[in-house]
Amino acid sequence: MHKENYMRICYILTFIIASYINVYAGADTVKVPLFRQYFHDKVNIEQRICDKADGKQDFMLHIGSNDEINLRVTDVLFRKVDELQDWVETNKDISTNNDKIRFLSYLENSLRLFRIAWKKKEILPVEFPQLMHHIEANLITQATGGSIVPLINQAPYPIAKINADVF
Repeated sequence: MHKENYMRICYILTFIIASYINVYAGADTVKVPLFRQYFHDKVNIEQRICDKADGKQDFMLHIGSNDEINLRVTDVLFRKVDELQDWVETNKDISTNNDKIRFLSYLENSLRLFRIAWKKKEILPVEFPQLMHHIEANLITQATGGSIVPLINQAPYPIAKINADVF
């Protein structure tokens, strides 16, 4: 009888700990309203199309033989773009639904124009992290009401061209 009580307590403790872990893990995710989910999906689709641009969709962008560069570009394509999507949803400077949709469209168009420019050999895929750095700076400047002209002027031509087309 003592062994049964011990097992029952172990099961209850395991259940409580597992429930706590699920609640704790769910707390850091951003809730996206249903009417904006479509625009997040469009960004995610562009991410997958960019991933497929190297020949196969494997959540790893292979742009050369250097694994460190491949990992950096892949990290920016997936983690950084996802962070920017979350930033759009949580930013207090982007308050209206239409503004959030516009900023998500900026992200989607940035990915699309990068992919097209890469295919046309107008930009090197290794420049993608720098492009996303400039896109992020432009998004922040746009959200605070500043001018993006100085940011575009200081960017290299292929990156400035994509920024100018997006914004």
